[in-house]
Amino acid sequence: MAFAVRSSKTRLPVSMFLVPKSDVFHSVVTRDSVPDPDWRSFSFHFKPGLSRGGRIERATRLLGNWFAGLAIEDCVERSRAEWLSVSAST
Repeated sequence: MAFAVRSSKTRLPVSMFLVPKSDVFHSVVTRDSVPDPDWRSFSFHFKPGLSRGGRIERATRLLGNWFAGLAIEDCVERSRAEWLSVSAST
């Protein structure tokens, strides 16, 4: 199953291969062989038996976690923003 998402929504490397130890998919690949400044593509290789809705839910949940900031820089940035918000209100 393939997805195209806005480049601004992800900070994943242009060439990435994700292989989980245990999940409903074998791997996720993004190579972006045709560079595009606005779009990224991801291909999920699911194990047999999962419904289409289940595949979409799993892929969007995984990509949503990446987009929400699993990078250390994103965590630091979010923590700093939260602290500024809390400290300004006291």
